[in-house]
Amino acid sequence: MQPKTLAPGFRERHHDAIWAALWPVRMWFTRFPIHRGKGLLFRHVILPALPPEPASFAYELPHGETIDLRYREDLGTLVLFHGGYEDREIAELCKFIARGGTAFDVGANIGLSALEFSRTIGAKGKVIAFEPHPDTAARLRANLDRNKAGNVEILQSAVGAAPGTITFNESSDATLSSATVIPRNLVRSFDVPLTTVDLAWADKGRPVVSVLKIDVEGGELAVLQGAGELLARDHPAILLEAWGAAQLDPIHALLTSAGYARHQPQGFEPRNYLYLADNAQV
Repeated sequence: MQPKTLAPGFRERHHDAIWAALWPVRMWFTRFPIHRGKGLLFRHVILPALPPEPASFAYELPHGETIDLRYREDLGTLVLFHGGYEDREIAELCKFIARGGTAFDVGANIGLSALEFSRTIGAKGKVIAFEPHPDTAARLRANLDRNKAGNVEILQSAVGAAPGTITFNESSDATLSSATVIPRNLVRSFDVPLTTVDLAWADKGRPVVSVLKIDVEGGELAVLQGAGELLARDHPAILLEAWGAAQLDPIHALLTSAGYARHQPQGFEPRNYLYLADNAQV
């Protein structure tokens, strides 16, 4: 049975009340310097008090686009308590988007970055958004449709070093599902198609790609290993996530050998990095 969708008016009024009630808690989380006990309080008191799945709220992005977020997913709770999610990183990458060109969004999820790329690249440009999970891809499509982002094409495929199939691990929090690691709260595992950046790029006629965003829960190195031709020709600006030296070091070695330099502008989360061709400026 499909979950019942809240009527927009009810949803917005419900969200307004929740937003007001959470104001002192958000202030404590973001301004109070002592972190001890915050995680425990969040998991056992605050999270259970939020509306259960699939209750959602409309979140307005910095330039007016709106996207549906669920209260109990990581993305939803981060926005509720911090007022945004990686806005600085996406804004920085958008500086390098060539209007009318092509952008690749690998791990598009429900569209936070794809919508910003869509606005920046313009009606004559194209965003290729990769999202392998069928339910998440459907939510991505709904968010694109509600914002009339017709210049975004969804490829429902995982991305790696070589084509084939790969086992995809679905979490109860869809934003944490992964083809690379076993996520917390695993629901099921199933096979999905696997392509490479270079193959997808060739299929689209090898357009000039100005930016490449990669957020695939630990599979970033494999994505780059399958993107050698694109990197060598276009040297797109790259935004990626890496948790710790074990993930970052081989990524850094591959990209420096391809003529890239690493940057981490002010305001970036510690796990996020911007790689630019050696002659590019932040």
